[in-house]
Amino acid sequence: MLTFNRKLLLTLTSIIAITIMPACKHDSKEINELLKIEKLNESDPKAALELIDSIQPEKYNTPKLKALYSLVKSQALDKNLILLNSDSIISVARQYYEDSPDKYHRMKSEYYYGMINLNSEKLDTALLAFLKAYDLGEEIKDYFWQGMAASRIAEIFNISANAQEEVEFAKIAVNCFNKIGKEDYLDYSMLDLSYAYHNANYPDSCIMIATDLLKRVKKTRNTSLEYDCKDIIGTAYISKKDYFKAIEIFESNHHPDSTITECNIFLGLAYISVGNITKGKEILMKYKAEDMPLHYISYQIYYKLGDKDKAITALEKLYNKCDENFNKRISSHLLMVLFKYHNTEKYLDKLKISEYKTKTVLISIISLVLILLLVFIFLYHRQKQITKIIEMSQSANSLNNRLNYFINSQNKLSNSIHSLLSSQFILINNACQTIFESDNEQKARKHIAQTMINLIDAISDDENMINELKKLINYHCDNLYDDFRSDFPDLKEDDYRLFLYSALGFDNVAISRFFNTSIKGIYGRRDRIKKRILSSQIINIDKYIAILYPNGLKNKNNNGIGTNQNLYRLSSPEKY
Repeated sequence: MLTFNRKLLLTLTSIIAITIMPACKHDSKEINELLKIEKLNESDPKAALELIDSIQPEKYNTPKLKALYSLVKSQALDKNLILLNSDSIISVARQYYEDSPDKYHRMKSEYYYGMINLNSEKLDTALLAFLKAYDLGEEIKDYFWQGMAASRIAEIFNISANAQEEVEFAKIAVNCFNKIGKEDYLDYSMLDLSYAYHNANYPDSCIMIATDLLKRVKKTRNTSLEYDCKDIIGTAYISKKDYFKAIEIFESNHHPDSTITECNIFLGLAYISVGNITKGKEILMKYKAEDMPLHYISYQIYYKLGDKDKAITALEKLYNKCDENFNKRISSHLLMVLFKYHNTEKYLDKLKISEYKTKTVLISIISLVLILLLVFIFLYHRQKQITKIIEMSQSANSLNNRLNYFINSQNKLSNSIHSLLSSQFILINNACQTIFESDNEQKARKHIAQTMINLIDAISDDENMINELKKLINYHCDNLYDDFRSDFPDLKEDDYRLFLYSALGFDNVAISRFFNTSIKGIYGRRDRIKKRILSSQIINIDKYIAILYPNGLKNKNNNGIGTNQNLYRLSSPEKY
């Protein structure tokens, strides 16, 4: 029965695959066409719109094609600054991608759905859509679309007068665009952030961001942004009541089209505020009452100019504006409730996922523990055998190392004895040969003495002889001389020679003869080398001190002989 069901399943799978293969192939061609237009939207929106308009939408007859077509069309319209205020197109994409694993296109469909509702002034619906787009951008690490969504969220909070939240999302947008190096988007997001700081009554932060942006746009020669930067900087100085600085900024920022801007009116207010009534009046008389941007500012201006009628009119408008502001604040609170609801829902979703993961992990751990327990029981006895084998192998290696050490030590000892015997008996043999061959014993003795003097001189001055002595010490004493030079590279050459003679076993009398100096001088040089060794941090201090002072160091307190300080000895086999 099981075999029959398996065969039936394979047959049905084959039939379904054969049925959908042509459709997949067709979809693949059309999808690639739409994806190319989608990519073209970033570099040439006008060409992308022309291409999408030239296509008959009827040819896209599958849900996936319809969804991608509606998304690409919505993006092309938005990129060409064609106001979107109907969700009939984007809803197709949004509904399709809502349950799709394609988070990238789901994010974009939410973004453009938010744009349509923002254009239609449906701030609550727009806010939720942008928040979803923002969360998806954060999840897939798409900093560009995360920054775009953050910018739109900041815009909604600007409209609804939630300045603190506006600042928060404006900063996120700046960080996102800065990460990906989108200079144009970064510039405008910095401008938005400076306005957000102004709205939140942080004029210093506003001035700092706008000043940094002004330095950037001067390099790129973006005059439009340069005007905007100076406008917001001047307005921030008005907020700080630093009217002289505001006048300086506004006067340097004459717009080329001579359009009426709030900043011209702020300039007039600044002149009046510093007592230059004539100049302020000259600027403000160019504008009608309805041109004034804020009713409270117009009241201040007309009151200072002494025009009581216009001042009263401004107060009446300010009173009427209070009703609008009240309604806006109600809407603002509703948006904040919606924002908090979204964050709470997001937090609960994370808790559910975390709970599911915890259960899964717990079940996995229990199963793993049971498996490991069985494996442990099996491996325990095996491990005991392996441990015994390892111990035996280590013992064998240790014995082998010790044997090699003894062999090497024996070879070196044999060579040392042979060298010593040869050097000692050659001298005696040569002396006897000299006496035998000479008829005059007194003359022979002088010859022998001269031979010894020549040997002493060779040890003192002959570089070849000295180099042979160095090799002898290095060979028989584990590279002792070269190690000393390496540990103390900054000593004098005579210091190295003194160490060499000491290692060879010569006493101070012999060494003073080699150096042709006094014994006191040798003591002094030996003492300087000792201080240099003792002040160092090397590991061979005891070894070197033992070479220089084979009987131990003097104890300075009682002038006695110090105790043996772990004097250098040949390495014992136990260390291996």
